[in-house]
Amino acid sequence: MNTLEYLKVFFVCTVLMFVFPMAGIATDNVLTRLDRCLDSSSLYDEAKANEIAELNRKAMSATNDRERFMMYLRLYKAYESYKYDSASVYADKAYSLACKINSYDFIVESVCAKVFCLLSAGMYKEAFDELNVVDIAKASLPCRYKYYFVKWRLLADAADYCHTEPYYSKYIREAHSLADSLLSVNGNTLMVPYIKGMQLMKEGKYDKSIDFFLQTLKDKRLGMHDRAICASCVGWMYRNLVIRKEG
Repeated sequence: MNTLEYLKVFFVCTVLMFVFPMAGIATDNVLTRLDRCLDSSSLYDEAKANEIAELNRKAMSATNDRERFMMYLRLYKAYESYKYDSASVYADKAYSLACKINSYDFIVESVCAKVFCLLSAGMYKEAFDELNVVDIAKASLPCRYKYYFVKWRLLADAADYCHTEPYYSKYIREAHSLADSLLSVNGNTLMVPYIKGMQLMKEGKYDKSIDFFLQTLKDKRLGMHDRAICASCVGWMYRNLVIRKEG
């Protein structure tokens, strides 16, 4: 097995070991489990379709705008890592309803949903435009945290996309400053090492970043989506450390 093939297998196994903790199980067994999961993809799709159908039913039968807003937001989240175009539709519906209700928290939350869809599609200018018109002064602490987190993610993704100086360093500096804001308003201790790990990764400090991600992965409160993100970041950094060492 050449170095590139080794790194591919290593990356997949790193992700799987953290998403499905299985200490001491051989690589072949890990890959066998991956094959079984892929073979069952139609069952996962069916379960997701049933979940979405139920949420649509609840949205249609909602008795007031606030209840309908919550259903639209849940529909956005159901589509968030499944179908971005559909997620965008429900983010827009949630935003329109939030403006009608005139709730600061609902507006911030729905704008964050819209921005996530835009940055996922690589529409960074439009994402910045959406964030820059939002007034978070009267929003609750959790919603301000969500706003800061989405903006930090946008800056980090924009830096990765352009990767050209002086813009790359500018985005990274702004993201670093925003990370400090995130840590100052975040009451969720689970996300503190996650934020630090992400920031250090963007700065190329992989050894320190991995330590924070491993700390995050030990927390049983971490959801499967965030666990997969952390694990893939760890795998990606291990790969880059190997390439640095060989280079």
